[in-house]
Amino acid sequence: MAGDEDLRRKRQALEERVERIRRQFLASLPRRVGELQRCWRSCAAPAQEGAALEALWRAAHTLKGASGTFGEHGIGAAAAAVDGVVRLALERGTGLTGKERRQIDTAIARLGRLAREVQRGQ
Repeated sequence: MAGDEDLRRKRQALEERVERIRRQFLASLPRRVGELQRCWRSCAAPAQEGAALEALWRAAHTLKGASGTFGEHGIGAAAAAVDGVVRLALERGTGLTGKERRQIDTAIARLGRLAREVQRGQ
């Protein structure tokens, strides 16, 4: 049937497009993780902490969502850890505690390791 064949071709084209976008996402991981690391380093300056925390939250939140979309759940979980800690600090309106800083350090280091693993596995 012509309709079935047309549907099969459309599905295949869609799957190929999704896979192409997924590969682009994976290729962008070093840049995305680097952005998170830069934002995190900016948080070290107390005068910059508010704006830097907001930028860190946006970067982590975006990476968390994209990672889930493309099945990179480990990366998504590490980004979610940063997202959650930073979001709570922003809602609280105070700076990060020492414990929160250690949690973010750990999560960002894990993101770097996971991103390198994904890159090697492509």
